[in-house]
Amino acid sequence: MLLTDGLYARSRNPIYAGFCFVNVGLGLVTDNLWLVLSALPGAWWVTKIAIEKEEAYLEQVFGQEYLDYKDKERRWLQPGNRPVRRGENSPVWR
Repeated sequence: MLLTDGLYARSRNPIYAGFCFVNVGLGLVTDNLWLVLSALPGAWWVTKIAIEKEEAYLEQVFGQEYLDYKDKERRWLQPGNRPVRRGENSPVWR
């Protein structure tokens, strides 16, 4: 089952995006420019090492459904204030 709602309606890779935002947040809190800037090569490295391979696998497993999702959602983050969709398969967080 391909999840396309909840966090995945904002980003195809919310966990990897979160890892990068942690670097930025810690860098801002500690006033460390190098830590903030490390998010850029970190994002590139994660894209090359993990995301591209995962996306190729997901294309094989889910086919056109995943290709349609890729066309609709960005890899890192969706801009704007559009609402997050709740689908029938989405978990309910309390």
